[in-house]
Amino acid sequence: MHSITSFIKQVDQKKINTDGADSGQCTAIPHLWEKLNGWPIVKGNAKDTFTNAPTSSYKKVKNAADNFPPPGAIMVWGSSWGGGYGHTGVVVSANAHTFKAVEQNNGDHGLAHVVTHAHYNGVLGWFIHH
Repeated sequence: MHSITSFIKQVDQKKINTDGADSGQCTAIPHLWEKLNGWPIVKGNAKDTFTNAPTSSYKKVKNAADNFPPPGAIMVWGSSWGGGYGHTGVVVSANAHTFKAVEQNNGDHGLAHVVTHAHYNGVLGWFIHH
């Protein structure tokens, strides 16, 4: 797997565009992460990527009080985020209460950056390649 540290250095404070349609959108971050690692690109609105991730390639984990994602997992927020479209990013670090993720289109004028979240409110779950 590509190093999360080198990924952050590659994208930080840049507007990421992987396919022309996702320029500056949150989905561009997971798309680039998937592409760099040679994994299938999971398409759809951010909130739909949890459902759309093929189980043949990805392990999906629903958000619950007793679990948290590993670094490199693709975090997915539901429709309470992003004006109903959801939100997504790549996990940098996490514990049961807080997490950090590389995100885009979450403040910072649409530029990629690491965001610290004090809770998992609105998170549907995450998926990681297996």
